[in-house]
Amino acid sequence: MQTLLKSLPKKKPAPGVEFVPFDDMIATFDSDKDGVISEEEWLNNLQKLPGLRMAIESAMDLQTGTLKTDQT
Repeated sequence: MQTLLKSLPKKKPAPGVEFVPFDDMIATFDSDKDGVISEEEWLNNLQKLPGLRMAIESAMDLQTGTLKTDQT
């Protein structure tokens, strides 16, 4: 997740999309508050963060499932 977030474009959210601070984003994902973001939490809660979802989609090569900006 750290690699993914670091690879996302650093720009303002699109009009109508709210900026969500990092700590709030993590709290949204960790819905059971156990300190771990499970795959199920990720999949269920990503829809609650449309700006992040859009940024991820723009940074990923959907055919390969890899980040376009990943240098590793």
